[in-house]
Amino acid sequence: MEIVGVFQSSREKILCNLILDKLVWPFGKASSSLKRIIGCTTLFLICFLVVVAVLWIANQPAKISLINAVIVALISSLSFYVISWNYDYILDQVREAVSSSPLGNNLDGKLSSWVKKAVNPWSQLTGSLISILIIAAVLHLIVDERELSVEHLAKFTAILIVVFSMGQGGYWAIVSPLFTKELSRDTVFDDLNIDPLHPSRTPILVSASKFLSVASLTDALMVTLCLISLFVIRPRFGKGNLTYPVVMVLSGYLLTTWNFLLPQWNLARIIQRAKMNTLNEISLEANKLYSRLESLSSSEFERLEHLMKFYDDVSNGPNTMINFVALRSLIGSLLTPTVVAIIGIVDWKALLQRLPASIK
Repeated sequence: MEIVGVFQSSREKILCNLILDKLVWPFGKASSSLKRIIGCTTLFLICFLVVVAVLWIANQPAKISLINAVIVALISSLSFYVISWNYDYILDQVREAVSSSPLGNNLDGKLSSWVKKAVNPWSQLTGSLISILIIAAVLHLIVDERELSVEHLAKFTAILIVVFSMGQGGYWAIVSPLFTKELSRDTVFDDLNIDPLHPSRTPILVSASKFLSVASLTDALMVTLCLISLFVIRPRFGKGNLTYPVVMVLSGYLLTTWNFLLPQWNLARIIQRAKMNTLNEISLEANKLYSRLESLSSSEFERLEHLMKFYDDVSNGPNTMINFVALRSLIGSLLTPTVVAIIGIVDWKALLQRLPASIK
């Protein structure tokens, strides 16, 4: 199938993979998983050294500089690792789906064209730059003159490294759900090879639901990592003003909802249309037999009973791809950044000091 080849060849155009591959050029023949590990380790060391150098220039204490550098480097490299792994996971799911039930040529071509457009490196880079501008505006590091010290500019540089990685996650969080929009177009419905009796078990729909559920968890992880970096690098983030943490959490909710609701709605449309087509076909056959019910032979009567059973089975089948696993992913995606935000906002030192007095 063309779609598998396009996914495979487009892997090198994913900005995270593009950067990681440049870092591991001596290991060009290694497996993708090994190159990803080596590349992320190299990226960790580079980010660590850059942040240490910047904070050292800003005369930050050595202990604080090392802690911030480790956190920034870890979050940045982990973000690249997650995005790279997620793309390979999608590739595996698509390969498994089309091997079980090949797609029609029309759909195969349309999905291949969509993938080629989605992996445009310049679009991915734009996503990171937009994320940097948004975070810079939120932190008032551009317009607030009181913040324009060497110390704060150094911290901004550290945050910028993290946000660049976060921007890649944001880009794919917005783009990935549009994959299901291509599947739900009326012009490609016949190319999906829908299971007529169990539409929700159609391989390509199952694969799409799986990798988008994982994508919602990935989005939550990205927002969570960004919150952690902001709380660590700028300890007063959220102290006395809950606006910024709340905005960050709500942004995570928005991305998670987008990754969950749009795909599930598109997949539900496909399933319901397939069910309706099957039910109509069963009804037509059953009505032909029912119209001469009194003269039916035993074999025809048995066939009518089977048709009625098929009708009930299809009618009572799932209308969506939402199941316990999908709901668990959604709940986890919503809770993770919320818990981190609460932990970061609470003044634990003051709370622990007041705790003995409240017990007495």
